[in-house]
Amino acid sequence: MRRSREYRGRSTHLFSQSTWGKYVSDILYRNPSHWKGKQFRTRFRVPYSTYERIVEICRTAASFENPDELWFKKNEYDCCGQKTWPLEVLVLGCLRILGRGMCMDGIQELSGVSMEVQRKFFHKFCHLFSNRQFDEYCGFPRDPEDIEKIVREYALLGFPGCIGSTDCVHIAWDRCPYKLRFQYTGKAHYPTMSFEVTCTHSRRIIACSAGFPGSTNDKTIATFDEFIQAMKNGTLYGDCEFKVLDENGEDEILKGLYLLVDNGYQKWRCLINPDKFCCDIDTATFARHLESVRKDIECTFGILKGRFRILKIPILFQSHAAVENIFKTCCVIHNMILTEDGLDSRWESGMNWDGIDGQHDMSDVGTEIFSPIRRFNKSNGRMERLLVRVHQSLDFS
Repeated sequence: MRRSREYRGRSTHLFSQSTWGKYVSDILYRNPSHWKGKQFRTRFRVPYSTYERIVEICRTAASFENPDELWFKKNEYDCCGQKTWPLEVLVLGCLRILGRGMCMDGIQELSGVSMEVQRKFFHKFCHLFSNRQFDEYCGFPRDPEDIEKIVREYALLGFPGCIGSTDCVHIAWDRCPYKLRFQYTGKAHYPTMSFEVTCTHSRRIIACSAGFPGSTNDKTIATFDEFIQAMKNGTLYGDCEFKVLDENGEDEILKGLYLLVDNGYQKWRCLINPDKFCCDIDTATFARHLESVRKDIECTFGILKGRFRILKIPILFQSHAAVENIFKTCCVIHNMILTEDGLDSRWESGMNWDGIDGQHDMSDVGTEIFSPIRRFNKSNGRMERLLVRVHQSLDFS
């Protein structure tokens, strides 16, 4: 005789009485300067205002199957007559999974939501943000004002005409299917998925490619990247003009913006990388300065993996689409936090870098910071000679 499955029942306690219920009921958690508001951000990686914004997006989003219906259908009771959990606690579970890489059993212990309900909602949540919200928060900058703002930031850094920094990041994939294991195993010697990301100097992500196998090199990914190919063909930012100085010190107008990359990319006009073999002091100075500014993308990868621990540990999902949705969702929330904190507009703080704020005396700088490139200066001349204008070395031929 077949035994019937044991029915364990559902916890009947209210959400307001659960461990996470206080985050919604207590108003002090909404104050970012209060210790409770700081505690909420530490535990869920986002400020409370961003959390409310995420909940509102989930509540008002349209369904993928039927645009006339809502994406999240709120029913007071389920088919078994049990009271359903509110949307707020489900979003908190998703943020905890992304922020700390917590398993579904840990979410059930803290919130009372069953593992299967939280697992299904988590994948739907990541699918919504990676497909609906990604173009809004991480799309290509197309507004002339936004483009001018980014170009102006890089012009102050010595790279006029630059739109961002690009590099690839590898995300460990622990549950990679065995038949794909050798294809996704690259230099890290374990299965990974590679994403090509472009960010601005303010660490704002403006482009992200699809997930590629970890054994794919940067040049191959750039060949199939929609953002880089659009810049290469001139369909994106091909009409944008910027001013540089030629060898005689006179102004020259060039068309087409470019990206800062490392030596793992092609020698294309839209990709500017440092010279690997420096033969003169000017080329060495240009390469050193480019490598310094290009660290924006490396810092962005560190911020992403530090804020969302699920990207730092091997991901335990077996679907390729799930890993890609998780990474793009983290990029969206990252840009939302930048906007909330005002860090993407810090260059508009009233500083006059062309005037008194930009004046600098070389005697205030220690010579030890130039030690890596002093070996190129055989004559041991003045330190000002090393600070030639970087854009004089740009070759667009």
